Amino acid sequence: MPDFEEIYQTYFADVYRYILALSRDAHTAEEVTQETFFRALASIDQFRGDCQLRVWLCQIARNQYLSLCRERKHRGELEQEPGDDGLECGFADRDAAKRLHRLLHDLPEPYKEVFSLRTFGELPFAQIGELFGKTESWARVTYFRARQKLRRDLMDQLDHDIVQDLLPLYHDGVCSDKSRAAVEEHLQTCQDCRKALEEMDTQLPTEKVAVDDAAAVKKISREWERGKWKARMKGAGIAVLVCLLLFGGWIAATEWFVFPVELENIQITNVRQLSDGRILYHFYIDDELGLRTLGFDYVEVNGEGHMYCVPKRALYTEKRETTSLADSEQEVDLEVCGAWARASGVDEELTHIWIGQGEDAILLWEKGMDLPAASAADEAQWGFREASAAYWKAHYSGTETVP
Repeated sequence: MPDFEEIYQTYFADVYRYILALSRDAHTAEEVTQETFFRALASIDQFRGDCQLRVWLCQIARNQYLSLCRERKHRGELEQEPGDDGLECGFADRDAAKRLHRLLHDLPEPYKEVFSLRTFGELPFAQIGELFGKTESWARVTYFRARQKLRRDLMDQLDHDIVQDLLPLYHDGVCSDKSRAAVEEHLQTCQDCRKALEEMDTQLPTEKVAVDDAAAVKKISREWERGKWKARMKGAGIAVLVCLLLFGGWIAATEWFVFPVELENIQITNVRQLSDGRILYHFYIDDELGLRTLGFDYVEVNGEGHMYCVPKRALYTEKRETTSLADSEQEVDLEVCGAWARASGVDEELTHIWIGQGEDAILLWEKGMDLPAASAADEAQWGFREASAAYWKAHYSGTETVP
């Protein structure tokens, strides 16, 4: 059997490349390779020679790598990225560095010095071995064991911190069975945590603050009630405002008559004149919608008075009922219209009456137009109005022949 130093020098690179291919992490490959030769040294007598020595070493390395993976998974460690320096990276973090330096200070020799020379001095293992009068393999194994001890001590310290956080839950009996078992296992070896648990059982001093607490609760309750009333009043105000807006919108949509009826839908038929001068005509809109109002505009054009009778609707218009202004007999009393024109600021005598507005308005009557006489039935229905007859005689007599 060759000398173990010779085995180490011959197969170290092969084992390292094998684990590097599995892990794709230089740090993990070095760690597993060191552990492989450490374990091979301890069990070299068990090698029976039924396979090549390289194969036997790679089998040990593979088993060690799988064990390391299971350990990391059990501890919930994140996989390191390739090129990560592992434990040594902890010295770059302030809190982790303080914890690691404390553990390193308690590390026995020669592990502490070898680890420091490798980590902080960045010396190669061959040079570290020469400093101690040892071989390179001794320096590698010593460094590896130092790292392993630091890792175990660090995980114990982390376990201690975790248990410290779990103690209140453990004391109150509200932690899980797994956490309870972990805490109880840690308490068997940690005096500090046992002392902390005992202090939790100590009766806390009570102060006479019941009255103050009651007053504070009453004050909070009053403020809460006031807040609720304010919120209710605010909500009620908003609700009223919304209702008013909806009501106003409905009124505007149904009672605000500002949209003129299209002239193409208006039909004026059977225009005739009563004996007292009043004009009758049949008014019809062919769109089957109702009509609730007729608007009147009075304007002066070239010294003559013009009246525009404009049918207007709201935004929302209901279907036409049986009796509707949209299909009805209409009357124009020039005496009444003249009074309305003067009230609107038009002092000129009315000479034209239009249905609709604009250039396409329908001419109903103009001064001098000869209209058909109304029937006897019309005369009986509408009657005779003395004021209308007198106004017609005074303003329009001689321009038309009144029947």
